[in-house]
Amino acid sequence: MPVSADRRRVAVIGSGLAGLTTAYLLKREGVEVWIIEKSDRLGFHSASVEIPLGLDEAVQVIGPSAGKKQSKGRKGGPRWIVDVPMRSFQGGYYPLLIALYRHLNIPMIPTYWTFSFSHLTSTPKPDTKPYFIHTGASGSAIPSLPSKSYASPRALTRAIASFLGTACAYLLWVVIAALGWHDLLPLRHGRQTTLRHMTARVSHHLTYPLSYFSHSLPRASALASPLGNVFEAFVYDIILPLFSAVGTMTTSDVLDTSIGSLLDYVHSTVGTSHFTLAPGISAGTVAMRLAEEVGAQGEGYLRVGEEVLDLVYSAGEGNITVKCRGGDIEVDQVVLATQASAAAVLLGMLEKTLKAGAEAERSRVSGMRDALSEVEYRETIVVTHRDRSILPGKADQREINLSTPLSTTPRGFTQDEDVAMTPALSTSSSVSSPGPSSPGSPSPYGQIPFFAPRDGCVYTMGTHIVPPPASLRQQGIDVAEVLQTTNPVCPIDAETVLAVSRMERALPLRDPTIFKRLHPSSSPTSHPALIHLAGSYAYPGIPLLEGCVGSAINATSVILGKPRQEIGGLDWSTGRGGRLGRIWRWRRSGIVDR
Repeated sequence: MPVSADRRRVAVIGSGLAGLTTAYLLKREGVEVWIIEKSDRLGFHSASVEIPLGLDEAVQVIGPSAGKKQSKGRKGGPRWIVDVPMRSFQGGYYPLLIALYRHLNIPMIPTYWTFSFSHLTSTPKPDTKPYFIHTGASGSAIPSLPSKSYASPRALTRAIASFLGTACAYLLWVVIAALGWHDLLPLRHGRQTTLRHMTARVSHHLTYPLSYFSHSLPRASALASPLGNVFEAFVYDIILPLFSAVGTMTTSDVLDTSIGSLLDYVHSTVGTSHFTLAPGISAGTVAMRLAEEVGAQGEGYLRVGEEVLDLVYSAGEGNITVKCRGGDIEVDQVVLATQASAAAVLLGMLEKTLKAGAEAERSRVSGMRDALSEVEYRETIVVTHRDRSILPGKADQREINLSTPLSTTPRGFTQDEDVAMTPALSTSSSVSSPGPSSPGSPSPYGQIPFFAPRDGCVYTMGTHIVPPPASLRQQGIDVAEVLQTTNPVCPIDAETVLAVSRMERALPLRDPTIFKRLHPSSSPTSHPALIHLAGSYAYPGIPLLEGCVGSAINATSVILGKPRQEIGGLDWSTGRGGRLGRIWRWRRSGIVDR
């Protein structure tokens, strides 16, 4: 039973992109909205680094204040803001985000990133061994080869053969992605098959092609081909580190992810460019534009640095009292736009007050809390620094440099002597799940945390070379580029560090039933649902910025009882690309709800 928007009151807890978008859309629909954020800055911008232009005097704070910057250099004047994490997104997979940014008049620039792929070996100093160079333009640019390929005619021949094998495997990967997009994969579990299992199956059939047509033929008598090894190498050397970096997952996490989520990303981004925010525009700009209408309602509607103490249901009024240190708020509904672990705690607060007359809502909230307990997280570190020793050689450096450890110990330290001194690999999720997290401090490397790799718990380290804005050069300010390393797997020189930021990233949902349990419907004859979830984890696919916007639209749609495409008065189709792109990304309804 929808309630008219002009007398609806909603509190949005959390101010990441999901929370800000939810509040913005509700306000545009005439709802009275509060944003409550525990941090002293809006969440979407809270980890970004402001770099004073006296960089040699920068001092990094480590510990409880990690990620906050102090400087003995000049105050005021021009500043260089580096978004943390990197706010780049690729066309095709982010239609809702692109539509929102266009509506907000956020200028976006098409960018064709170049990538280097390397193995990181255990030596006394960082030793990256590049094995593949991606020249951008969605693969349509003239290819490059790693510099080692030109060491000898034999090395060049092997490099060309390897490149041709990778190209063939990529074409097959695109075909597989198209089959997955339309749910036509000839696999028992279809889109729910893991990458690990699919790779093994495809590799087997490529190695023994006759086995696909006749299982009665002994393997030994079948004609073997090298294509199976080529495809397997492509998945483990290219796809694995790429998605480990995109989703900030361990390599094991990627292998255990349902193939549908990965193939959707591949198919929808074929032929598209990446986008970045225009110079002078940052995540802070986006946050301010989304929050300004909420703040315009008056004092107390935008509560930053505010802690929620309790959520209490009032049976008589049928509403919720949000108890805060800065004063209570009475609302009709609440949207939890926090991490899953925090949302579960807040749901527990409300659940214990849902007693007589609210049994149906209590059951609904209990089911949501149970589903949240199955959302897994990995802790992520982003280090902004100038330690170029972790990069490959100059000839092999590209804008984004991906390095995956080959061994289980960092930089040549032995398992027996020194690994105990490195940050422990433990769980940081809403359930016990194996994976690297909680990088410890202090460490023997100037207290800069990193994820020491071990078998089954390995991140791909991604280092983005960030050039200074051209506007600084135009003002006569000469400043060196910085490096932004996500999930470092080896020590970084503390003398070069500008900032350390810590955050948690959700893993894709492995069980498709969890998504439905996160968003249970309420009875059409009962009181409207009191509480809803928004966040990247609460939307199908890899938990990225698109999921933040998509889940915000879904939550707003349910609260208002309006179709998704009408929410906020925006044209949500503007981010879907041109005619060819829309034809390529067409799919029959019912495969996945995006």
